[in-house]
Amino acid sequence: MGKYKSDCTLPSINKLSREYQVSRDTVFKAFIDLKDRGIIDSTPGKGYYVTNKLTNILLLLDEYSPFKYSLYNSFIKKLSPKIFRQRFTSYWRQ
Repeated sequence: MGKYKSDCTLPSINKLSREYQVSRDTVFKAFIDLKDRGIIDSTPGKGYYVTNKLTNILLLLDEYSPFKYSLYNSFIKKLSPKIFRQRFTSYWRQ
């Protein structure tokens, strides 16, 4: 999806500051915002890295309706085939 994959270590604040020609404070504030959103995390002495966090969504469809059918299909279209197979096929086998 982006330049950095899950569990990938991010460049240092100093390196990003030089690369994008912005202040260290700007990069630090961006990191704090991304950390607050759960996109990245940090380990003291090791730096920042992209998290590998999945968000599970429970979608209950108790009876058929055109709205629920559209909602279900909108979720499915946004999932990669691999994620769909891992998440949904194991659920339906239970």
